[in-house]
Amino acid sequence: MSTSRDMKTLSAVLNKIMASGYRNELKIAGDIAWFENGSRKYLPHELLIEKVYRFAGESDPADMSVLYIISGKNGEAGFFINAYGTYSGNDNPYYDTFIRSIPVSGERKRNRKPASLKKWKENRKAIKFGIIIHGSYYILFGAWPIVHIRSFMAVTGPKTDLWMVYTIGGLLTGIGTCLILLNRIKRIWVLQATSAITLLAIDIQYATRGIISDIYLIDGAIQIIFLLFALAVLGNRESISDKHS
Repeated sequence: MSTSRDMKTLSAVLNKIMASGYRNELKIAGDIAWFENGSRKYLPHELLIEKVYRFAGESDPADMSVLYIISGKNGEAGFFINAYGTYSGNDNPYYDTFIRSIPVSGERKRNRKPASLKKWKENRKAIKFGIIIHGSYYILFGAWPIVHIRSFMAVTGPKTDLWMVYTIGGLLTGIGTCLILLNRIKRIWVLQATSAITLLAIDIQYATRGIISDIYLIDGAIQIIFLLFALAVLGNRESISDKHS
C-alpha cells in the first residue's frame, strides 16, 4: 500500500484518478459492495485496495477524508471516499468494518497460501479417507494375533517369539487407532496410553514366566510412569494448545 500526504486537494487527486480509469465510486451496503455502473457485487476479500490518499481540511484538521483506489476481481475498478468531520456523509456503521476487511495491495500476495496447501485442502476428504484405511489396516493386522494367534500363524507361518508378535500387534493396534482418532493433538494421550499398556503387559507376562529377561520388569515400571502421564494428559487435555487441528 502506498500512502500520500502531500497532495493538495481531494478534488485534484480525484480528477487525476478518474482520468486514469477509476471512474466509478464503490457503494457499500452491509457486507456487500458494488461499483457504480458495475455488473456485480463483491465481498471484501474479492476486492483490493491499490492505493490510499489522506487529506486534512484546510480550515479544520478534523475534517479529514481518505480516498481509496479499489479494484475488483473481474477487472472493475473505482474509488471510495471516507470522510470524517463536518462534511462526512458516510454515517453507515458498516463502512469502516467493510473497508478494513479489504486486502491491501502487497498483503494479498504475502498472505497467499501455497498451491500445494490449497490443493491439500481441496482433497481433504480423500486424504482423511486414506488415513482411515491406513489406521484400519493397522488395527486389523495388529489385533489379529492378539485375538487369535492360531489363525494368524496359519496364514502367516509359525512364530517362535510370540511375545514379540504380541508386542508388535499391540503397538500396531494403538497406532492404527490414533491414525483414525487423532485429528487433534489433544488426543495424543491415546497413542501414549496404548503403547505403554502394550509394553507393560508384555513385560509382566513374559518376564515373570522366564521367557524374556527380568530386566524387562524395569521397563514395565517405566511404562507405568508413562501410562500415568498419559492419564494426566487426558485429564488436562482441554488446556493443551491445538493450533494444528
